[in-house]
Amino acid sequence: MTLVYRAIWTDAEHHAVRVLDDEFRAWCQSKGIEPEDLPVRGTAVFDGKRVDVRRGDAEFGQVLRVSLSEDAEAGRVWTTTATAFYRPDLGGTYWVDLDCETTPEDRIPLAAPRLVRQILEEPGDPVRGTVPLSVEPIPAVGVEAGAGVAAIVLDPERDMPIAVFSPDAQVSVGVNHERASLAARTLAGIASVYVLSPDACTEFNGHLSEGFRVYGGAVRLYQPGVDLADGANALQHRFFPVYSFDRSPRRAGQLMAARLASTQQWPDPPLQWEAMRSLVMRPSEAEIAQRVSEIARERNVNADDSDALRAEINELRELLVVADSQRDEIQRELTADRDRYRQRVADLEGEHLDDVAELVDRDRFNAALQRTIREMTLHVSGDETAGPDEEVDPDPGDLTPSTAVRLARERLPFLEIHPDAEQHVDELDEALKASTWGYTTWQGLKALNTFAQAVAAGSDEANFRIWCTRTGGFSHHKVAYSESTTVKSGGLGEHRVLPISPEVDASGRMQMLWHLKIQEGGGKNIPRLYFHDDTRGVTGKIHVGFYGPHYLMPNTKTN
Repeated sequence: MTLVYRAIWTDAEHHAVRVLDDEFRAWCQSKGIEPEDLPVRGTAVFDGKRVDVRRGDAEFGQVLRVSLSEDAEAGRVWTTTATAFYRPDLGGTYWVDLDCETTPEDRIPLAAPRLVRQILEEPGDPVRGTVPLSVEPIPAVGVEAGAGVAAIVLDPERDMPIAVFSPDAQVSVGVNHERASLAARTLAGIASVYVLSPDACTEFNGHLSEGFRVYGGAVRLYQPGVDLADGANALQHRFFPVYSFDRSPRRAGQLMAARLASTQQWPDPPLQWEAMRSLVMRPSEAEIAQRVSEIARERNVNADDSDALRAEINELRELLVVADSQRDEIQRELTADRDRYRQRVADLEGEHLDDVAELVDRDRFNAALQRTIREMTLHVSGDETAGPDEEVDPDPGDLTPSTAVRLARERLPFLEIHPDAEQHVDELDEALKASTWGYTTWQGLKALNTFAQAVAAGSDEANFRIWCTRTGGFSHHKVAYSESTTVKSGGLGEHRVLPISPEVDASGRMQMLWHLKIQEGGGKNIPRLYFHDDTRGVTGKIHVGFYGPHYLMPNTKTN
């Protein structure tokens, strides 16, 4: 089972056990299970759906743990487990896990279970620490509200992600709110969503350093631990430009959900769980009596034997208490080990982010240098008119692989990217090096367009790689014109038969061996871009047939 979602929050106004009991029954009813058929305590199966209910009462509080397992498409089995704790002096605590049983390579979409949304829609005061939770975006209107959101984002004690939508001047307020609303429902329980008005956005950004701000209709996902003094830290708080999600109002929420799923930084179970776990995990008296009866029938034993069996079970229950204690001790040791490993991973990730930040700074410097050279060249030549691919480049830190492809479709007329060329690009967008890959992809696509434009103007360069070597338009080390003999002649070559315009090949497919190595070196998840040069053919264009992770184009090293 893979944990794909975990939400933990408190609500001082809720008798959490009662609320969960009511909402779980309503949720099961929506799935065709009548509430009166649900067990008070125990397990039941309804047409392939397995329900388990556990309750516990003690002097210090109450606990309810419910779960529903159900089969879904693609062989998946989803299990939603919800636990509620209640103490009169503290109110309620909720803990909801969503697990999925599936194949390791299956990419599981992340979205809040409907049960979570139902509970959060109940009147109350749901919070995680000091961060309020809601199934709707929280509007921040005015200077004071903008400062308030900044204070929440910068709170060093915050342990929950915050999504902040900036105002988008290109669309109505309603469109921007719809994007945020759909994101809030997708991220319910695991991130709070805020929508800034223009004046609130100005104030909000005034409290943050360059590189940490949000603007221009974009949304930023602020993870816990914003460190304004560390420029590399900004890369942990993913910036999603508006052009990465304006195709669909749901897209922003999906991108952020995928980002959170990739980090797998779920909170630890509530502290109440250790104290109350034994109340719900051990069998009830009714379950013991039922099991005794079943065994008695199976063995055809008399009443005295049944009494002895019951005594044996009670003894086992006492041993179970001891086992629970030992297990808890082992769990504490494992938790300590896990925390040490998490810290080591965080340290390594921090070092990696420092490297990525240096790459982004280098890309920004290179972009500025290229603009300066272009401006000087145009000035000397007397041509002050920018060509179609000489528009101002986006900031390298704002680019992602998917946005680079989208900009290429919009701006580069000598390039034709097949509608089916993009494969699993969202995986590239979620990587730590997304901005660096995005910028390199954009530079490569621009170079291909410029080469095709030069050929159309009469250039006699033999091919793109030679053109790169002569002009420096793109690193020729990142351009490959073929594959190994093993790849071309073996079954791996079939992966290079890619979609293309019927104008080039009537079948709509052809083998493409030329490719850009967006990142050199190994790795299954680094980007590759395959293309066909038809600059001297019927279309006069470069045709891109594939862009995605390297593992989708296996060779003798990656296979």
